[in-house]
Order: sequence, then C-alpha cells, then structure tokens
Amino acid sequence: MATQLKTLLAQRLYQAGTFTEENLDQGEIYTFTPGNIRTNFCGGFCWRAPGTGTAIIEVWGAGGSSARMCCCGFGLPGNAAAYSKKCISVTSGCYVTGTIGFACGNASTMNFRGCSESTCICWFGNGTDGCICAQGGRGGCSICSTGNGGYCCFIAAGYCGSNNGLSGFCGIICNLGSSQTFVASAVGGDVNVNGALSCTTFYCCAGQVTARCCTLMHIPGPGGVWSCGGNPVINHVFGEDGTEAPQPGQGLTGAQFGLGVNAQSGAAGMANYCWVSNRPCGCYEATGCVSFIPYGWGAPGIGLCDNVRDNGYRGGMGAVRIRFIS
Repeated sequence: MATQLKTLLAQRLYQAGTFTEENLDQGEIYTFTPGNIRTNFCGGFCWRAPGTGTAIIEVWGAGGSSARMCCCGFGLPGNAAAYSKKCISVTSGCYVTGTIGFACGNASTMNFRGCSESTCICWFGNGTDGCICAQGGRGGCSICSTGNGGYCCFIAAGYCGSNNGLSGFCGIICNLGSSQTFVASAVGGDVNVNGALSCTTFYCCAGQVTARCCTLMHIPGPGGVWSCGGNPVINHVFGEDGTEAPQPGQGLTGAQFGLGVNAQSGAAGMANYCWVSNRPCGCYEATGCVSFIPYGWGAPGIGLCDNVRDNGYRGGMGAVRIRFIS
C-alpha cells in the first residue's frame, strides 16, 4: 500500500515541463467585458481571427438591477440575462464585432430601474456572415409596505404570485406579471438559453414586516456559466434585525456565499457588519452603481428597515467569450 501511494503521488507531483493538465479548454481564449461603472467599448469591440480554424463564441446580456426604496419595504432581485453560443469556421482576417450590454446603473431611480442592455455581435469575412444576440434581464421592483408584508403589495401591483395557504399575506412572488411580461431571450446561436425570473418567498405575514429573516430570495443566473443549458439559482435569507446587521446590504452577503457554493472550487463569502465598516450598506448611490456579482446575473433584492434608504444593487454586466482553435 505504501509503495502504491508513493507511486501515485510521484505521478501527480508537479514537475516543470512534464506536468499535463487534462481539464483545460483547448485553444486561445479571448474575453471582452465593459468597465465597472460607466465605461464601455467606444463603438463596440472587434476581434480578428489570428488564423484558420474554429471560433466558439459565447455572449451574455446584462443582468437586471434591483431598485431603490426609502421606507419599510422589499425589493425583488433582478432577472437573469439570456445566453447564446455559436461555433463558426474562420480564416485569418475574419472578424467578430458588436456591443456588450450594460446593467442599469441609475441607482437614484425609485422602485424600478428598467431592463438591462443586450449583448449583440456579428461576424464577417468567412463567407457565412451572421449575428447572435442575448437580451438583458428585467430589473427587480421595490415596493413600500408598512403593515401587510410584501406579498399582498406585489399581488396588488399585478405581479405573479402563489399563496402558501397560511394567510392572504404570505407566498411567493416572481418578477413577472400582467404588465411586467418581459423575459430576456437569445437568438442566432447553436445554443440559446433564455433568461430566468427572480422570485421572493414571503413566509412572514401581516404584522411581521420587520422580520426579514423569514423572507427568502431566489436570485437567477444565466446559462453557460456552470452548465450549458440550465439557469443556476441562489437561495438566501436576510439577517434578522439588529444593531450589528441592519437590513441594507444583507442581500449581498447571501448572494456572495451562494455564488461560492455553485462552483465546486467555491470562493469565499464576505461577512458584513455595520460596526467594522467593511460592508456596502446600500445607503449611497455608488453602491447601486457597482456590479458586485458576475456577468449576466440578476442583482440581489433588498429588505430594509423604516427610514433607511437602500439603492439596491447593479446586475452583472454583459460579456463575450471567444475560444479560437487553430
């Protein structure tokens, strides 16, 4: 047994020039993403094929942003963007060009920021010109609720919901309704995955507006991130009311831990506490202008205390990934 273990370890031991990684994508990988707050490619980006071969192109729209609220209330997460993938043959000098979607950054806008931008690209020069496009996600709406919890207020506003049977004030609300029918779609690719709806489950009913710990957020991600065809979802709750963890900012913590769980090589989360000043509290417009989450993801929702302002979060920006195999 000891000899077998020694042999196995020797085989796996890294030695410069002899170690072979068997789990890497072949070819050369190029990525294009916009800036963090206000900058994007001027007039779009342009990629030129370095030779004859195959280009595998993936595009993501920008995720929906959550919206500002200035009193007791709740805010739905943003919807996920769409995803499209296309494999084309290229020769030297062929080029791919297009625009990359921006997530809504208008952090001062109350209740609803709008729909984030699409990522659309075209390719030319190989005799089979074409285009693919992935739309951005719809933003999450924030609503003021001072006495009856969030469920009934969103139902009254026309959002889709399903009562949990406990009372008329509890259940799940999704970011879709009679007048909010937009769902991001993708066109033109060999693989097209539409965006996904965000939802919120309200377990607390009338008279329990401040009990945020029983409000469950469901934040959707785009296709093509951890799986080709499906949409990952993060489920998290807010922290309970308390001086060490007031409500604005709590949604980001849960989302960051959830992102780490989605990947087998999980990233660390971020513990946010008011008194150590290492947290974005949601009180300032700048917090709602920065994307704290990856490309295409819907932004975390909000759950806030009375007389506390929360500007929500910005959805993940759009992105383009090109893998060239000569």
